Amino acid sequence: MGINGVDSYYKQDYAVQNQERGNGSSVTEFELRNNATTSQETAGNKKPLGLTTVGNQGYVATYADSSTAQDPVIKVGDCEIHVNDVDPRNATKMEMFALMSYMEDKGLIQNRGMKSFNKMTAYASQAEYNGYCNGIYDEDAAWTTKRDWTGILENAKGSFMCNPQTYKQGMECENIIDNLKKWSEASLASNEKAEPIDYWKMISDRKNEIYEKVKNGDTEETFQIGGSSFTEKEWDKLLSEVDDIMDEVREAMREEHQKRVENATEEENLKKAESMCKENISS
Repeated sequence: MGINGVDSYYKQDYAVQNQERGNGSSVTEFELRNNATTSQETAGNKKPLGLTTVGNQGYVATYADSSTAQDPVIKVGDCEIHVNDVDPRNATKMEMFALMSYMEDKGLIQNRGMKSFNKMTAYASQAEYNGYCNGIYDEDAAWTTKRDWTGILENAKGSFMCNPQTYKQGMECENIIDNLKKWSEASLASNEKAEPIDYWKMISDRKNEIYEKVKNGDTEETFQIGGSSFTEKEWDKLLSEVDDIMDEVREAMREEHQKRVENATEEENLKKAESMCKENISS
């Protein structure tokens, strides 16, 4: 497969799936619509966020009953996916379907026309053709194989950008990549937020520490130096050891200096003797 426009990819999306089934069957546009309708009816009256197919089965993304603003959960078939846990750099195809359906619903992806997830899947075909990945349309892999989708899109973008006829698809790839990277960065920042400090626990721990020291007779005051804590005796001992080491270093430096002076003097005397010999020979 060469480099084609997005419409060609979208039509090919279904053709590749049919081919991989190996049973000679084909899924028509009518059958796809029929599957989608069945899935949507199963989902009840919930708002459909996106539609995709795995094999000959259509799936609709909807908000799960357990979904909240802080912890949005997308239901796909019998699977509930917490989108806050989805990392585009390490996610299954169906996890990306849930995430991108949610992002579009919340306006986190600026997109027109075909759904972003369907575009991403179509563009991934180019990366598979390039040898960057494989099994994009495999039915089992859709649920089990985690992939770096930003890397896949980067690879496809490189191919699209090289051809004036598909440059627009390259720009679409870049737009999706940017939005997915923003999601990853925001999720990472959220996960790295420090947990609230439990001051009561800190006070309790400090009280227990003091109690243990008093009980063991270890009540000498300590103070912090960098990442270490010392008692006054320990600090004095450390300073004394440092002083001894410095004295040894200074003594070694003095001996080295003396050796250099003696060597220089010896070398100078040799030069003088050599000079005198030359003068005597000349005279």
